[in-house]
Amino acid sequence: MSAVAVVSPPRPSSLREGGEPTRTREVQTRATPLSPGQIKSSLAIAYQKLHGQSAPRELLDTLVAQVCTETASGARMHDYNFGGIKGQSSSGLTARVNTREILNGEEVRLKDSFRAYRTPVEGAIDYVAFLERRFPKAIEAAKNGDVDGYVGALKRGRYFTADETAYASAVRSHRDSTVRSIDPSEVRLPDAGGSAPLSIADELVLPPDGDFATTAAVTRVLDAMNASMVSLARSGEEDEG
Repeated sequence: MSAVAVVSPPRPSSLREGGEPTRTREVQTRATPLSPGQIKSSLAIAYQKLHGQSAPRELLDTLVAQVCTETASGARMHDYNFGGIKGQSSSGLTARVNTREILNGEEVRLKDSFRAYRTPVEGAIDYVAFLERRFPKAIEAAKNGDVDGYVGALKRGRYFTADETAYASAVRSHRDSTVRSIDPSEVRLPDAGGSAPLSIADELVLPPDGDFATTAAVTRVLDAMNASMVSLARSGEEDEG
């Protein structure tokens, strides 16, 4: 998760659908890695459950790309929290997780409360509903495939504290490479836990202590992706020769 400043601090209680109060309960954070294909499958199911129809392709691809940006392609997801959303989930669960944010121009390391979920689909539903409720202009931009508009709307709403240009570049790169190269065989959701391999770029960007990513980390991801693309291009030229 990159330098997220997302909203929704823990409250004494929340409400389930139907108005039943739910007490906040802190749980031990756990790693819940997902592959990009599993992220896409979870979000597709979530949108279907929320709206009774399939998600528009551009919207789905953009959301998957942002989740990949926030979670190192799913390898560093915690508690099935798809977007680094702070506070407690609709079931009242919250977990304390190490993170880094940009505050007053300085990178600050801290521990904060983030929403926790029991299943990937539960986390995906809350993520989509949260974006639709708090960032409707971002959702409209995503439906049109407008990554800059999507990220700009998130930034104006203080979703994240990272550099807007770097963040947009990371989301676009994930959409054009990670998302559109998803293997259809990797979409089956885990019953619990599971594992997701790190890509070369993710290995380079992730701090070794498990903290979430920062603006500098996002930039290193882009550099790694560009280097990989240059290498592939050179390899193709040699093959042709």
